[in-house]
Amino acid sequence: MRSSFNEIFKYFQDSKSFPVKPYEIILYGSKVKKQKNSHDSGMIDILVIVDDLKSSDFEKLANFQGTAKHFPTIGRYLTKMLPETFFQIHNKPPAVSYFNGIQIGNFNTKYAIIDRKDFINDLIEWEHFYFAGRTQKPIELAFEKKDILEALEANRKAAFSLVRLANSNIELKLPVLIEKIIGLSYLGDIRMNGFENPKKVQSIYQGQKEELNNIYSKFAVQGFTDKELSSNLPGRLKNIKSSDLINELIKLSSNGYKSYNKKALITVRFTKAAGYLLSKYRRARQNR
Repeated sequence: MRSSFNEIFKYFQDSKSFPVKPYEIILYGSKVKKQKNSHDSGMIDILVIVDDLKSSDFEKLANFQGTAKHFPTIGRYLTKMLPETFFQIHNKPPAVSYFNGIQIGNFNTKYAIIDRKDFINDLIEWEHFYFAGRTQKPIELAFEKKDILEALEANRKAAFSLVRLANSNIELKLPVLIEKIIGLSYLGDIRMNGFENPKKVQSIYQGQKEELNNIYSKFAVQGFTDKELSSNLPGRLKNIKSSDLINELIKLSSNGYKSYNKKALITVRFTKAAGYLLSKYRRARQNR
């Protein structure tokens, strides 16, 4: 599968097309990993992780001919004239900035930039559960950096443990357990209110069954006790009653979405965002 996306990985690694050096590149979403009966013709989601991200990196993007057009007008102006102000906006949690959709060869894509430490922290601590949920499903990585792989493993083990604890009175078979894990990433997501396929969770599992089983079956055979399951959770959830875990996660997730949406007008043109939501709504209706 990875070779299918080499053109995208090369684009972000080539300083002639992208002036900021990536530490890791992650591709995710329905255009990267198959979903059963999906009519998704949307964009490939890309996360560019940068080691020690600085305001000067955004200045490079805003001033470089090939990437300046990725900014909306207000974002480009802020980055050129008030780079520290833009960087402060970027750093408001969740500390990630999305940019306009771009064409890379035959691929229609959109990308986001995040600092390595902020990304790892989101996976391990679930501060906003913004990328933690997205990466609990199969993804494609360019370099498979050791610290990124370790954070992914901890994140997925935590998701497995939360679902087990939240359903401790029920014996869950692996397929059902995995579907509940997939569903975690859509808690608090406003797009689920008419903008997503209502059967998305089942479509993801059916389309990615082999990879998902490989990810989570190793945790299922370890026979964790409730105490061990609790120790696998992020620190902010360790002392939460099992019956309250899902509600607490909804709060974390919805706060992350609300916080990010306030920043989106700086880095994504309104017309682009509106077009994206409209296309999601149309595809959701097709999949009903």
